[in-house]
Amino acid sequence: MKPTAWSFRTFAALWGVLLGPLMPLHAEHVDIAALLPADTLAYAGWARLIDEDDPDAAQIKAFIGQAAQAKFDDPNLQNLAMFMELLGLACDKPGGIALLDVTLDNETPDVQAALFIAPGDDAPRLAESFARLIQALQPAAETREQSVAGVAMHALPLENTPLTILWGTHKGHFLLTLGETAAGKIIERINGAGPSLADSDELKFARRKVQADRGDATFSAFGDVQAIVAKAKSLAEETAGPLPPIVEPLLEALGINAIRSKYIHCSETEQGSWCRIFVHVEGERKGILKLWEQDPLSDNDLKIIPKDAYWAQVWNLDSERLWQDVLDTVELVNPEFVPMVAGAMEMPTMFLGFSVTNDLLPAFGDTWAVYDAPAHGGILLTGSVLVAEVKDSEAVHGMLLRLVEMLKPLLQMKDVNLATRQASDGDHTIHYVVIGGVPCPVAPAWGFVGDRMVFGLFPQTVKVALNQVDPQTRAASILDHPDFQKVKQYIFSDEIQSFGFCDSQYFARLLYPLGLLYSTAGRSMLSVGDVGLDVSAFPVVAKVVEQAHNTFGTCSTDEDGILYAQVGTGTTAVAAVAVVALLVSILLPSLARARELAKRAVSMANLRGIGQGMHIYANDHQERFPKSFDELIDTVLITRAELNSPRDREGAISYVYIAGQSASDDVRNIVAYERIIGDEGTNVLFLDSHVEWMKLDAFKRALQATYERLGRADEMPAELRP
Repeated sequence: MKPTAWSFRTFAALWGVLLGPLMPLHAEHVDIAALLPADTLAYAGWARLIDEDDPDAAQIKAFIGQAAQAKFDDPNLQNLAMFMELLGLACDKPGGIALLDVTLDNETPDVQAALFIAPGDDAPRLAESFARLIQALQPAAETREQSVAGVAMHALPLENTPLTILWGTHKGHFLLTLGETAAGKIIERINGAGPSLADSDELKFARRKVQADRGDATFSAFGDVQAIVAKAKSLAEETAGPLPPIVEPLLEALGINAIRSKYIHCSETEQGSWCRIFVHVEGERKGILKLWEQDPLSDNDLKIIPKDAYWAQVWNLDSERLWQDVLDTVELVNPEFVPMVAGAMEMPTMFLGFSVTNDLLPAFGDTWAVYDAPAHGGILLTGSVLVAEVKDSEAVHGMLLRLVEMLKPLLQMKDVNLATRQASDGDHTIHYVVIGGVPCPVAPAWGFVGDRMVFGLFPQTVKVALNQVDPQTRAASILDHPDFQKVKQYIFSDEIQSFGFCDSQYFARLLYPLGLLYSTAGRSMLSVGDVGLDVSAFPVVAKVVEQAHNTFGTCSTDEDGILYAQVGTGTTAVAAVAVVALLVSILLPSLARARELAKRAVSMANLRGIGQGMHIYANDHQERFPKSFDELIDTVLITRAELNSPRDREGAISYVYIAGQSASDDVRNIVAYERIIGDEGTNVLFLDSHVEWMKLDAFKRALQATYERLGRADEMPAELRP
């Protein structure tokens, strides 16, 4: 019996599955939308969650299989094993989730949602595994057989709700639905009845916009925004009456009334995952949608990013017009709010000495960029700079100086002194602020080249960036990056409003030690007894870097809507490491708990082996149990190693034996128990050979009852008396 514990990599893999498009999926031709009715509100579908050709993925799947086949005494670990079995059957199969509809029947909600997987011949096993898991989680639950569209399904009412879940199989598909209506709709589509979502004009249009024909989808998602909004309005009116007057102006201000649908499509290329997000917009663009009505970026805008940048983001945003768009949006909601918002923005004028809306915003142009590069000498964000287009550099410089002067008397009260300094670097002048009197690690700095301002945390980073921004001293740019030429066909349209880049190999190399530390710590923590997780399985840094693809992304608009396109794995790698780091801080208590449960399972197995050895001994000795554990060891019925619990120190005798009993004594008697370790409870072996984990209070009462039945109450250890 080899109990299996969760590994750190498995946690990361499972969470990656849940994160959907953030994690790279692997291609297998499938169209989930073809299994859905044409009026489906929203869906998300995948082709395969684990690639069998990926060594790391293969290891994860092998672990899942090992956990699924293990036999546990602890109910929590049993449930975990069943979940592992479900995951193993589903992880490399196409599937999806969908919200078909939401209706009210006499104020009772009918939420029509479905999860479906196409495991082929494994569909019955998947359904059986799910049924066992439901039974384990809710032993008292009563399921019933129910026929839906001629297909036999299992139904289970959800406690304290009017909702029912149904599950079953049909033509190689496993279905799990909320409500009979949803099950019937999916079954009809599997049978080919009625139009499908894949046939809808809206989805077809979206797929053309994202060039879905250029590769099979590994992940896709679709939302009919107008249908969802209409459904939400209808339900709200049915339950609460007429909508408040502010609802429509608010929808206009958010731009929702102009959005027809949203579609995400991901596929694989030689350059990594290719993801496109299309927002279909019709009619006049109001509210926040105006943010995307910007002039396109030029090659000159992108040339300010050096070729070897770690990361970069460039976008066009007319800040002066943005302010007017904010006022227009507020006016859509309630015209009376406009003077309040405008007045609030003017309040700082008396302190700053200039107006944010009338002086600062008009001084800036449209193009903004942030980036970091090796020449800056920073780590992650410390070397980053902001490059902004300016219409009036003298005005911007003057406002920055006035801001420093305003802060001086305020900080002097805290014994902090501000002083402005400047340095020269060729034709460039760098202005910076010394924050004296305290160990401040930064010295904010800025400088100007033509119509661009560079701002950074240190004069050194600004010096380097000014040389890149200046056309006379500029080095090679991101447009000269060899990977840019390879991915240009995937992300560039005639006009783009924003551009992003991430050097995934740099971040993979930089963050590799963090992943290695967490992986090793997690695997070591969960290695229990003779079950050891392979610490060496984490890939070497060279392999991680080799598999990383630099990420490029753009956003563009046309008369049909907004399109975001990204190719590579750089952003994915950064996001995945950040998410895993966050999850580790959340999951470490759970990992410790899982390790403790696994140790308990090993200890229970030891006690069960001891119990079996005692009864074999009793069969040969007129039902008399041995006088001590040593007799069991001498007769080779147990080994000395079985007397050591993984919860105890190595080599210790971890179990206490109550001698002087026989197989014919009261089956309620305790014959052996694990010595008390911690204050939560302990494992106990009863005379009938069953082993049980008991809370301390219950154990002490059972132990006292055992000694009393044996007529040896005076032998009861004093420290264990209730």
